[in-house]
Amino acid sequence: MLTPSYEKKVLFLVVVIAAVLRVWDIGWSLPEVYEEATPLAESWEFWNWGGSGLDFNPHFFIYPALPFYLHFLLQVFHYAIGHLIGGYPDLHAFQKAFEADPTFFFLIGRLLTTTFDIGIIVTVFLLAKQYANGTVGVLASLLVSINPLHIEEAQINNVDTVLTFFVVLSLLFICRVYETAGVKWYGLAGLSIGLAAASKYTGALLIPVLIIGHVIRSRTLLDAIRSLRNLRLVFAIALAGLVFLILNPYIILDSEKFLSDFGFNRFHMAHGHFGIADDSSSLAFYILESLPRHLGWPFFLIAGVSTLVVLFRREKGDFVLPAFAVVYIVTIVSWKMRADRYILPILPVLTLVGAQAVAVLWNRWHEYFERRWSGRFVNSTAVQVMIGVVIGAFICGQPIYAALKYHLSHSLPDTRSVAKEWIEQLVAPGSVVAMAPLGMTIKRPIITCPIPYSSVTFEKWGGFYDARWYEDYDLVIGSSFDYSRYKNEPRKYGEFLQFFYDSLQSSWRLLFEVAPSDFQRGPQIWLYTPISSKRKERFDQDLLNRVRSFSNTEVLEIFLQNHISILSYKGKHEKVRQLRALLISCYNARGLIQEALSEADRYVEDYPADAEILSLQQNLLAQAAGELRPDADATAQ
Repeated sequence: MLTPSYEKKVLFLVVVIAAVLRVWDIGWSLPEVYEEATPLAESWEFWNWGGSGLDFNPHFFIYPALPFYLHFLLQVFHYAIGHLIGGYPDLHAFQKAFEADPTFFFLIGRLLTTTFDIGIIVTVFLLAKQYANGTVGVLASLLVSINPLHIEEAQINNVDTVLTFFVVLSLLFICRVYETAGVKWYGLAGLSIGLAAASKYTGALLIPVLIIGHVIRSRTLLDAIRSLRNLRLVFAIALAGLVFLILNPYIILDSEKFLSDFGFNRFHMAHGHFGIADDSSSLAFYILESLPRHLGWPFFLIAGVSTLVVLFRREKGDFVLPAFAVVYIVTIVSWKMRADRYILPILPVLTLVGAQAVAVLWNRWHEYFERRWSGRFVNSTAVQVMIGVVIGAFICGQPIYAALKYHLSHSLPDTRSVAKEWIEQLVAPGSVVAMAPLGMTIKRPIITCPIPYSSVTFEKWGGFYDARWYEDYDLVIGSSFDYSRYKNEPRKYGEFLQFFYDSLQSSWRLLFEVAPSDFQRGPQIWLYTPISSKRKERFDQDLLNRVRSFSNTEVLEIFLQNHISILSYKGKHEKVRQLRALLISCYNARGLIQEALSEADRYVEDYPADAEILSLQQNLLAQAAGELRPDADATAQ
């Protein structure tokens, strides 16, 4: 057992180790940004650039708003300091600095995440000390500090690390609710649960854990049921809800957008993204892949068995933490959508329970060998250090190797940076490049055209993944991000392979290819250019028909507008004519009469003898004058 003063010294050393592992290479990829960075991106919009005043409505409810507001406060502090020292004379200069080079902005955003992750380590120590003792606390905090997933997530702008901090803090207060039932702890538990839910909606899973921590204090089942009316419990739950709403007022003020985004979120969780095979299991992914990979197989088995033992042993005082682990795991394995970051909130809990099991096993080993061998030999410092090193290597070897491998993966530039540099240096200015979202921002004078993409309802976007759309472009960028997903489900996505990647591989010329290695992150990337002799003067009718009935017509309209502009630039007049006719049909189908008329007028200027479009133009004029209904049967083929 460690003395209290020694515990603090060791904990300080653990925090230093954690900080080094998280700050090491924290600027990876910058100024290129290959992370989701949703909190930073959404908070940046609060400045309402180009508008009047600030706009604190996120207009985005896939995540709750607390992480956005935290990043905004950090940006306010950043601007205030920069303004005082003359770096940013005004907000316009602040905005221009971000646009010119966002490196420092992303660095301080990542450091905010790192700060929360170090907070997790300290809170795990406090929770473990209360749950078991200081020695277990030091061991648990050390194991969290070297955990590869914690390190990786601490180096990006995310919401999961913030959620995990408030989860661990809430569990600390819930354990104290069980021990003392003091009003103070109920209040702090409610406050921290509200903060967790305001960081990510799954934080609300702490409410049933609070109820469990409250009712298991009762001696009988009847007393437990009666205790649900306890005003302290009601106060804690109400406070959690109030804190959540105070930090997310636009859930009510902009309820229509909230319900739309929240409904999409539920659909996303229930159905996953494309490339997740229908017959694959989320339970198998987490239990057989993700958790063992990030905890290490030996420690995962220790933590898993220990959690089950605690649950079935029915020791009330030890029940809260395993209860949360079970509630959380049951929830995430019920989703078709899955990702490593989803397990972040339960890693500290499993680590703590596993650390306690290791401490118990150590004590039992010590007692056993003291009885069998000489106590002097067993108590020898050299022997204990040697055995401790062996046990440490056994339970820490895999996580340490994974953490080092993660850091070494930044030794070489990301494959997207390599491809971007190749394009900017070797592709002729004024060239047109088509690509799906990769996080690559190619600077002008290269013209880029995004291919519409959705990871959730990808089937609806398949009409855009046809190489024939882009045969007049100079370059098409393909990557293993989507190609590997197509290959994973060939029966479902065979059409995308056939029309896009198979066509690129068979009928286009491969200019450049880059693949990741153990010391390099990113997808495999291919750069293709069309063969001039195979270009056609007109689009095939079946290609136009594939997108004609596209359900999200607004996306189709944007695609057509971009395509018309680029093909006009390329001088492909017949294809422009076809696309303009299709665009007029889209506008007319949506009742956008003025937009359809404007496009028809431009069309007729170029092709005054096209009888079909002239007829459509007359119908549109009649609709605009109120003589025909907007849904009149007038569509261009």
